[in-house]
Amino acid sequence: MAGIDAIGREAAEAGSTDTGAEEHAFAAATERVGTQPFHYADTAPIEQMHTNDEIEKTTKRLQNRIADYAGDKNGQKVELPPPVHQGKFTLKRVPEKRKRAEWDKQNTAWTDRTDNAHGIANSILQSKTTAGAHAYKLGEEPVAVMKLKDEGEHTDITWLTTHPGVSGAGQTMVEKAANAAEQAGQDGRLKLTALDDTSAQFYRSVGFKGDKSGMSLDPSTSDLWEKQGSSWQLKKNDEKGYLAGSDRASLPPEE
Repeated sequence: MAGIDAIGREAAEAGSTDTGAEEHAFAAATERVGTQPFHYADTAPIEQMHTNDEIEKTTKRLQNRIADYAGDKNGQKVELPPPVHQGKFTLKRVPEKRKRAEWDKQNTAWTDRTDNAHGIANSILQSKTTAGAHAYKLGEEPVAVMKLKDEGEHTDITWLTTHPGVSGAGQTMVEKAANAAEQAGQDGRLKLTALDDTSAQFYRSVGFKGDKSGMSLDPSTSDLWEKQGSSWQLKKNDEKGYLAGSDRASLPPEE
């Protein structure tokens, strides 16, 4: 898979978690975090994209932000919101002193996480289809891109990538996919092929079952999901806000 191995190796110095899905550092000075115009809303700001030009522009921007974040060893360049649901904005970085074995393990996990996120974005760029394309944006800043395919009895998540520093973006996009499948008359049923064991572990954590080569979700039979009106939601997100944001003049220029 095409990726950013060199950047990932550099980013490893900043540390990671075993899965890449837990809290991680956000690249901003501590005193600047509280000034970021991010907040929590009742619904996530996920937009459907309708043209190849829009998909290309958004996905390339996400790729660039992943690369920026991976290479920002000192946490001074990239400004994104902290990985929390509500509460005080905080920064976290892996402590500098760790046992070598643990450090190496986390370095490897972080390299894989950033490389995979960047590589999936590249696959989205190459797929050249507009149907089922969605982006999760904080203002103009994309933090996740997904493509869905209606398969009649269910909906396939064909591609899904998220910014490695945004906790919760993946499960929010899965909720969006389940509701797209609900609107298509499929009772929220989803299928997908997981990239690797780590990805499969994430999908199992939101209710998918099966081997990574063929995973499926039926929210109506999962203890992790609930239906509110005509919408599906993960129970753990009940009464929690979704990360949202405002446009900022300080955002980097389009690339």
